[in-house]
Amino acid sequence: MPADVGDWVAVRRLAAGIQRATGNNVRLAYTDQGYTGEAAADTAAAEGIALDVVKRPEAKRRFVLVPRR
Repeated sequence: MPADVGDWVAVRRLAAGIQRATGNNVRLAYTDQGYTGEAAADTAAAEGIALDVVKRPEAKRRFVLVPRR
């Protein structure tokens, strides 16, 4: 993908590629804040993938380990 393409725009290609590579076995993907919003969620859901957006702490001043959910 070109650098000027937003993450949410690439969701369809990424989700479809993931499902092809895994035989449609992926149901959940942890993503960064670039995939926030209904457009990204709906596009991924069309491929059978739910997105869980992991947000960094707002007051990040040093290295912070973001816990798994």
